[in-house]
Amino acid sequence: EQRRELPWHHDHPLSEEAYLTILKEVSQVHTAPNAYQIVDIDSPDIFKFPYLYICEPGYMDLNEKDTKNLREYLDRGGFIFFDDFRGQRHLQNLLYQMKKVFPNRNVVPLTLRHTIFDTFYKMESLDMRPPYGNAPVEFWGMEDDAGSLMMVVNYNNDFGELWQWLDEGTASLQDAAESLKFGTNYLMYAFTH
Repeated sequence: EQRRELPWHHDHPLSEEAYLTILKEVSQVHTAPNAYQIVDIDSPDIFKFPYLYICEPGYMDLNEKDTKNLREYLDRGGFIFFDDFRGQRHLQNLLYQMKKVFPNRNVVPLTLRHTIFDTFYKMESLDMRPPYGNAPVEFWGMEDDAGSLMMVVNYNNDFGELWQWLDEGTASLQDAAESLKFGTNYLMYAFTH
């Protein structure tokens, strides 16, 4: 019997290891290639981590326990980086799931003027080569009551794939370097806001 791989698993562990290795080298954030843990959204373990990376959020289907735990995580100052999804159906599902978590908040498009794009590296543009087809890459986010981002959303994009391919030696170095700059900014923003 052939089993289908879980959507979040296909870049794992190479993407996480490449990302954490680069973060340590460029930012002096004390980390290691294996300094991550896979946790369930409904688990109290998420509170051990100030920064969550969630890929394939277009397939997310939060139940009541997930919703409550995620709301508490974000209310306590946690930060989520959503990556690796495309298509209107998947975007609409993510927006629907986040409305379960915060009915009175919206996930909105971000512009280059947002401080997340100037936290560590000054990003010159949000124009990136889309990894899937011709749909434009977009950056979205949701703010807390104080105006700080609680999450950033890479739509029509896949940094995890670029990081995996970089580790395998098959990624465009320019595309991978840009994605790592964004990823570094996300983490530094999460740690400083």
